[in-house]
Amino acid sequence: MVREAFRLHHSEFPCSLDIVAVPQSKGKNGIDLKTPFGNVFTPLVRRIALKTMPTVLITRPPDQTEPLKTALKALGYCVLLQPAIEIKPPDDWQNVDEVIGRLCRSEFDYLVFSSTNGVTSFFDRFAAVTAAGLKCDFDTLNVRIAVVGSGTEAVLYQRVKRQADIVPKTFNAEGLVEAFKLTGTASSRILIITGSRSRSVLKEGLTALGNLVTEISVYQSVDVMQPDAGLVGLMQRGKIRYVTVTSSALGTSLVNMFGENLRNSKLVSISPLTSAVLQNLGFPPQLEAEEASMQGIVRLMTCVRAATSF
Repeated sequence: MVREAFRLHHSEFPCSLDIVAVPQSKGKNGIDLKTPFGNVFTPLVRRIALKTMPTVLITRPPDQTEPLKTALKALGYCVLLQPAIEIKPPDDWQNVDEVIGRLCRSEFDYLVFSSTNGVTSFFDRFAAVTAAGLKCDFDTLNVRIAVVGSGTEAVLYQRVKRQADIVPKTFNAEGLVEAFKLTGTASSRILIITGSRSRSVLKEGLTALGNLVTEISVYQSVDVMQPDAGLVGLMQRGKIRYVTVTSSALGTSLVNMFGENLRNSKLVSISPLTSAVLQNLGFPPQLEAEEASMQGIVRLMTCVRAATSF
């Protein structure tokens, strides 16, 4: 849903940072862009890229930016990257490995993924454990799979060529609990794959339905503390028009990272839940996607671009 109407007061035309910059290496805070003229934040590159099109800052972890970056660039946005969180493995894999062993012994009826990070981290570890000697073929397991949304299902299919048995109409934990309720899955043995900051809604809701629920965290979500100094300068001068906020954790980290400078940009929220977190932090978003997914963000930014007068 586009929550405000606005007009541009200067001419803009599509361009791409790829024209003037190429990624050379990944630093701890994201991709370090270099040009033949030096760092991407030189005056020359700033004139070419940042003054000729609306600028969007993507804040997802570096390995999760490509689809959204590509789509936004195709719409005529100048895309910059600054991860707000970093995805790390657990400090100890023992509990995860034990649960994988139970899964391979058919001790669960449902395998539930609450995020794309959960899918990636779980199957990375599953591959490591089986390579180390565990006799288990995921393709032969008699387990149904539920996911929190279409993006999670897409990553699931990429990893194991399986479509989910349950995908909620509303892409959040509450929607997934409701989807289980409609299927009548009481007394099922359910394994929920989560991260360190996941809410308790899913476990509590599925337990309340009469299921035997096990929950395991397969990754840690850690705030990036220091933003790129060049990006801070751009934001201070109002050169970053939009900042995508694709989770509640990202929203909290962004507020801590940029502080009051964040008010110089329009915040693009992925969902009502994320919007509520931003609102509570004192940074209400100006834009909110109708569907809580990357596709929802792209559709929203398509509408914004189409509504812009040149």
